Amino acid sequence: MSPAHRIADPALPDEGPTRNDGMTDAPQTSPEPHHREALSDVGRLHRLGRWCARRPWWVITAWLLVLLTALGADRAWGGTYDDDFALPGTAVQTGADLLDAHGSDQVRGTASQIVLHADAGSLDAHRDAVGTAVTELKELPEVVSVADPLSTPGAVSADGTTGIVTVRFAENPARFETSYLDGVDDAVHDLRADGVDVEYGGPLGQLARPKAEDRLSEVIGLATAVVVLLAGFGSLAAAGLPLLTAVVGLLSGMALLGLLAATFTFGNAAPTLATMMGLGVGIDYALFLITRHRRLLHDVDDPAEAAGRAMATSGRAVIVAAATVALALGGLYASGVTFIGTLASPRA
Repeated sequence: MSPAHRIADPALPDEGPTRNDGMTDAPQTSPEPHHREALSDVGRLHRLGRWCARRPWWVITAWLLVLLTALGADRAWGGTYDDDFALPGTAVQTGADLLDAHGSDQVRGTASQIVLHADAGSLDAHRDAVGTAVTELKELPEVVSVADPLSTPGAVSADGTTGIVTVRFAENPARFETSYLDGVDDAVHDLRADGVDVEYGGPLGQLARPKAEDRLSEVIGLATAVVVLLAGFGSLAAAGLPLLTAVVGLLSGMALLGLLAATFTFGNAAPTLATMMGLGVGIDYALFLITRHRRLLHDVDDPAEAAGRAMATSGRAVIVAAATVALALGGLYASGVTFIGTLASPRA
């Protein structure tokens, strides 16, 4: 059938205008709006990666300034971490609030234990020293009540050598300054001088516990990562770059977390969780980008162009993955898994 006798069928798609040779031109269609948006996003990531690759010293300098500024600000204004958090709406929290509002001094506040052990004889032989210690403990600030073990049923062991002094504080003593322990030590000084061993337990023991400075686990993790990356890449530079970027990002994030801790309540486990996720995710995502960049170097001669393409492809996947992790953690907290909230409880 010649083009002149072609019958238009509304049920068939338009094949485009007919040329003199009997062939039809493909219709010219523009990308759909969401396709144009996606292409625009990829273009921005491509340009960003290429721009950074062509100005490496500017980027390195900027990151160093960010890192040093964040660390300096954290040292000057950073807060501390503690496990003082509330679980509103739960039976436990409701009971604790009722006891604080209407309970006697023997049940209000936060309880902590002081364990006494007589080296020779029984605690009853040291009654005067025990009474003096109980009296002086009651005079300390933030103390609500002190239970004398010699007059409290069940507070002394069957052999009479070990007893527990229950001290109730208006606030959690684990949050006090360590200088508070000087007053506690003075209060039990006569007991220790009288041959009685004194140890602090509960929240008071947490306050007396030396701050952990052991970084052996992080060192072992980094050393293992170096070995694995060297085996995979065969190059010290390629293996060291994921570690370097992960450490810089982790230190900057930890400094920001310290600044936020000055305003909001963050649990003691928050820095540990941040370190675990920061190192693991930082190395993983950097490895993803570097692997794609090295593969693209075989296709293009310009390293900056390869970096731009890696940013537009693998970089886009990294952004989506990171956003998914953040949304997943937020979703867990919103769905009632309050453990996530205790790690970073946004309560002023």
